[in-house]
Amino acid sequence: MLYDLAGSSYDYTIHLRHTVDTLGAGESVAFSFLVPFAETADEAQAEYLDNFDLCAKCDADGDGFTSLECDGDDCDDTDETVNPDASETWYDGVDTDCDGASDYDADGDGFDSDDYGGTDCDDGDDGINPDAPETWYDGVDGDCDGASDYDADSDGYDSDMYGGLDCDDEDASFNPGAAEIWYDGIDQNCDGASDYDADGDGYDSAGHGGEDCNESDASINPGAAEVWYDGVDQDCDEGSDYDADGDGHDNDLYGGLDCDDMDARINPDAPETWYDGIDGDCDEASDYDADGDGYDSDLHGGEDCDDEDAAVWDDCGGGDGGGTDGGTGDGGGTDGGTGDGGGTDGGTGDGGTDGGTGDGGTGDGGTGDGGSTGDGEVKDDGGCGGCSAGSNGAMSSAWGLLLGLGLLIRRRR
Repeated sequence: MLYDLAGSSYDYTIHLRHTVDTLGAGESVAFSFLVPFAETADEAQAEYLDNFDLCAKCDADGDGFTSLECDGDDCDDTDETVNPDASETWYDGVDTDCDGASDYDADGDGFDSDDYGGTDCDDGDDGINPDAPETWYDGVDGDCDGASDYDADSDGYDSDMYGGLDCDDEDASFNPGAAEIWYDGIDQNCDGASDYDADGDGYDSAGHGGEDCNESDASINPGAAEVWYDGVDQDCDEGSDYDADGDGHDNDLYGGLDCDDMDARINPDAPETWYDGIDGDCDEASDYDADGDGYDSDLHGGEDCDDEDAAVWDDCGGGDGGGTDGGTGDGGGTDGGTGDGGGTDGGTGDGGTDGGTGDGGTGDGGTGDGGSTGDGEVKDDGGCGGCSAGSNGAMSSAWGLLLGLGLLIRRRR
């Protein structure tokens, strides 16, 4: 029913009313009040008729919800399945429940699902989104940064407590890719090795409580084999590299005094063992010259008949002065007989030359005071005039002794 509410006021306000008795049982109606203003009644009527169809569009889909054009909350009045009471169907691009929220944010945390161009890595949990705080080591990427949940320091390495290799997951400067700073007590590169073993040979530096004398070369350490005479202490024993037998004396080929650097028993301080063919004390003297007189023992191919006495080497005969071919006794001469002074080719007794027996013998030296004449006749200037035969015998013995001494002196010369 269309009428002029003001009646005779001529304000040209037209109101649309719907009488109640025209509605059937259980029916509903939506009203839209049009208040057209015009200068004349005809103009107002015409304006009303031009906009009357708007009244029918306030719930065009008949879902019981007024359209947005009629100040309602039905966001799609052409589809009765779309209204504030409808269940939302996510990710179809339709705001089915007309709440105005993104159809790609199912958990309503303000972030669209990363499956549909958003950044929410779990659109089923509003506690997981780019603005959420990360809870480490729970296996959930709480802040949706895509990083491992076991890498709290974000250095790219998981904690070694959770199957990773990062030995300190609170400090990004400690990880397997970090450069090691030696001797600071910190394992920067997380290799688990000692921070005092820079060359990685398994021995700590001697300068930091270890035994490795060279931390820049892994081939030098207490477990290495020594290479002798190269000037390098490979086994770090601090011994001379020129003393292979470890006797405290360097090899004589490298400025030392040890004549055999393969045998610790041979060195300048060792006692000499004579006649074994080894220069035990490295004095370079003959091992067969025990008395050091310069002559080897005659028992070992030398000439020294007494290698215990440096004063004796070539005079080792028996008696007071026996010669080489001589007999025994005080003065036996060459081919001589026995007795006090037997002469050359002489007989026995005190001393006759070519003579017979007795004190004075016969022959060249006759008997008696002067002996008989002949080759050795003794006259006043040669015999023992006035002397008894015994005196002449004593004289003969004396001459024999002198003759023996002469032969001895000649032989020694």
